[in-house]
Amino acid sequence: MQMNKDSKCDILQLKQEGKGYKTVSRLTGVNINTVKSLCRRSGLFQDNPEHKRLFTIPERQYSTAVSEPKPLPPQRIITGHKQTDAYLWILEVIKLNEPAHLPAAEEALTRLTITPKEAQEKYTEYLISHGVNGFQLVFSTMTLDNPQHFIDQAKAQFIQAEEVRSVFGSCEAAYYEFTEPEKRLEDTLGYLYDNCLGWTKAEKKRGSIQGKRVNG
Repeated sequence: MQMNKDSKCDILQLKQEGKGYKTVSRLTGVNINTVKSLCRRSGLFQDNPEHKRLFTIPERQYSTAVSEPKPLPPQRIITGHKQTDAYLWILEVIKLNEPAHLPAAEEALTRLTITPKEAQEKYTEYLISHGVNGFQLVFSTMTLDNPQHFIDQAKAQFIQAEEVRSVFGSCEAAYYEFTEPEKRLEDTLGYLYDNCLGWTKAEKKRGSIQGKRVNG
C-alpha cells in the first residue's frame, strides 16, 4: 500500500515522541515492517556519533595498583571471649575490601580454635545480654557464620575497584570528578539535584545569596 506524505509524517512524528514500533503501527494502521523501514530510511533515528562518543566508557589508561593499603582496624574487646573477638576482628579486616590484607585474614581464620557457627552463637548471646533483639539482632548476626560470603564480596569489590581505577585513575575521581556528559547534564538539569547550583563557596557557607545576586 502506497503511503501519502501525511501518513509518513504521522509515523515519524510518533516515533520521535518516543513511541515503539508496535505502538506506531497500531495507532496508524500501518504494517510494523513498513514502519521500521520508513524510520530507518528517514535517517532521523540513527545514532548520533557525538552522543555515542560521549557516552562510551573510556578505555583503560591508568595503573590499577593501590599506592597505600588501608590501615588495619584496631583490635577491640567486644564480647570478652578472645576467640569470638578475634573472629569478629578478622571479619572487619575482610570487610575493608583491601587486597593487601585478605590473604593474611584468610590464613588467620584457619588458626582459630572456634568455628564460625560457634562465634556467631557467642556474639548472639552477647547482643541479647545487652538488650539487642528483633530485627537489629537478626541483621547484626546475619551470615556471620559464613566467612566465605564476606571473602567473596571483598574479591568482587577488588575487581570493580580495579576497573574504576583503570579508567578514571582513582575511585575518588570517579565519584567526585564529572565526566563530559555529566558536566553537560549538570549545566542543563543541575538545578534539579542541587539547590545551591551556581552559588559561590562563601554563599554556600552562609546559606544564602544577597543583593543583586538574588534577582541575577
